[in-house]
Amino acid sequence: ERCFCVIWPKIEVSTYEIFMDEELTRNSHNITIRDFLEGNSRNDLESVTRKRYPAVDRAVNWLSQFGDARMTGSGAAIFVAVERESDGRDILKSMPEEFDGFVTCSMNVHPLLDVR
Repeated sequence: ERCFCVIWPKIEVSTYEIFMDEELTRNSHNITIRDFLEGNSRNDLESVTRKRYPAVDRAVNWLSQFGDARMTGSGAAIFVAVERESDGRDILKSMPEEFDGFVTCSMNVHPLLDVR
């Protein structure tokens, strides 16, 4: 199980606009979940989104002070892994007002697995 602090600027990012951008790299190798969890991946959409949406760039820069901040999909959410849920809550306490956020933790086993 891992916990994450997730923030986003209070804007919407057009996925269509990002995918239509001529600067989008389209030749990345496929990755596995294991690659992602080990930090062996990148988000090809991030550089385009950060360039087109300065608020996303500010969010990535701000959250990066707490670890390896990564953008979700085409944005605008940014996340960073935290040791404990309380660490994520501490990050949110210092978050600039231009962002919103929450803390979440993953599950290794779905809670309905044993329901019959």
